[in-house]
Amino acid sequence: MWPDLRLRDTLLGAEALVAACQGRAVGGPEAWRAAQAQVRDDELRQFHVAVTRARDRLLVTAVSSTDEQPSAVLDLVDPGFRDRPPADAEPPLTLRGLVGELRRAAVGAHRAGDRPARDRAVQLLRRLAQEEVPGADPSSWWDAREVSSDRPVTADRPVRVSPSRVQTFLECPLRWFLTSRGADPGGGAGAAELGTLVHDIVADHPSASLAELTAQLDLRWPDLGLPAGWVADGERRRAQEMLTRYVAYSEQARLEGRELVGTELDLAVSVPPETPEHGHGVRLVGTVDRLERDGDGRLVVVDLKTGKTKPSADEVRDHPQLAAYQVAVEAGAFGAAGSGGALLAQLGGRGSVVQAQAPLAEAPDPAWARTVLLEAGAGMGAGRFVARDMGRSCRTCPARFSCPVAAEGGQR
Repeated sequence: MWPDLRLRDTLLGAEALVAACQGRAVGGPEAWRAAQAQVRDDELRQFHVAVTRARDRLLVTAVSSTDEQPSAVLDLVDPGFRDRPPADAEPPLTLRGLVGELRRAAVGAHRAGDRPARDRAVQLLRRLAQEEVPGADPSSWWDAREVSSDRPVTADRPVRVSPSRVQTFLECPLRWFLTSRGADPGGGAGAAELGTLVHDIVADHPSASLAELTAQLDLRWPDLGLPAGWVADGERRRAQEMLTRYVAYSEQARLEGRELVGTELDLAVSVPPETPEHGHGVRLVGTVDRLERDGDGRLVVVDLKTGKTKPSADEVRDHPQLAAYQVAVEAGAFGAAGSGGALLAQLGGRGSVVQAQAPLAEAPDPAWARTVLLEAGAGMGAGRFVARDMGRSCRTCPARFSCPVAAEGGQR
């Protein structure tokens, strides 16, 4: 801990004020070296006071690891201490630590076929369990307990499904289940908040010009609370680019003969089951960013995306979220008009702004989206959720600490 050479000052800079009154340099390399020398002298005086308080014996220790190194002041106490080999420190002697060590020993001996060593560890754990030491009783070990319940999550009613969450379920059912039950804290800062701000601006002013949208951005920018600097400047440019792409999309939609019906429209519609495996069907509930009507009177759902990545053309063809929107339209979520397809408007990426999914009626199997949705709903209402290895996506999964596939979850 000695010497701690960080330069410290009072809240109101009293040391700098004293230096200025005494005619000493306040800033620059010379002032910095003088301040550090003063701190070093103070630290050495404190160390001297500490080591001279002992009456019978003085014990000085240090840690040597990848993160910590012995202090240079130890050379003042024992100049030859660096020539001696370091000693391995024993783990802290606590009951909880002993339980963990015995559990590891029991499992390791069992896997190695060393039955006597396993029995010794188990007997000690049994003794600790009798004394009610936390963690010693096998009934408290999660991996040794039976599943508490295998009943369906949803019974005797349609499964509530959000179109934006269908893809998450199809990719990894366990991630969908855990994040929908609190594993995803949400409310993240940075890109998510920036995207929300852009969404709110274009939803409130869907037909505004770029100048009008920019004025709204200037007005609402302080809501993000970003401190002034290059990070805020970069985010501000990104937001401006998103608005520019939105205006370009709006103009393209107008030229293609689509008119705006509304923004941020709620949908709630039931989709009945087609087979007994579909249970009681699903209840689609969500919000569409933008709803348009094409020249044939059909409704087109537009989902505004503010992220930097976008799916491929093949992925858009059977995109689950867009498919769910089309099923909702066909089921009468916004009246009797049929679906004219669904679009992704990429505001945050580069290249083409529009990625389109063809109308369901024009697909080789017009019922494909309905089938995917009902099968996903049946899985969401079931009692078992499988964890799937998604490669790089698993590294940022908020539920990885409770997932048996991830290293973090497998250690628990």
